[in-house]
Amino acid sequence: MLLLGLAIGLVAAAIAVLPALTTPGGELPYASLALTLAAVLLNGLIWTWLAAWRALRSNPLEALRNE
Repeated sequence: MLLLGLAIGLVAAAIAVLPALTTPGGELPYASLALTLAAVLLNGLIWTWLAAWRALRSNPLEALRNE
């Protein structure tokens, strides 16, 4: 699911900057773009792992009973 969100965001960003890229002399900063995408992916993976770890650390049945 995380990769789907990243892919959708990448497509939306590509559509948004398409006019600037089609003008003569328009260049894409590949290194900066790759670093930003890697940071977003890593951030999402870390927070997803932390949330899953915390949720699975406790007893889910006991938590549901206390609700």
